[in-house]
Amino acid sequence: MTPRKQNLNTNDKHKAISHQIPHDSKLQHNDGKNDVSLFKTFISVLSAGLGVQTNEIRCRDFKHGSPKLFLLAGLISTLAFVALLVLLVNLAIQHL
Repeated sequence: MTPRKQNLNTNDKHKAISHQIPHDSKLQHNDGKNDVSLFKTFISVLSAGLGVQTNEIRCRDFKHGSPKLFLLAGLISTLAFVALLVLLVNLAIQHL
């Protein structure tokens, strides 16, 4: 007999993901605010882009971060990365 794959519906998947989110007081700021600063947003976006984001910080971002701020930080980071690539390619072409 072969084991069957268990199909999870959307609610079961959400429950499984929310079960993984640590409910830890360390995720809150010392001053009691529940927002993520602009600096922490950019650091989070950069570390997620590099693939080194920790689960604890990812959970903090989804729980306390502003989606608009993360979209803005992601857009700015992407534009800066593309501009850096264009600059490097132009420098490489000039030296050929």
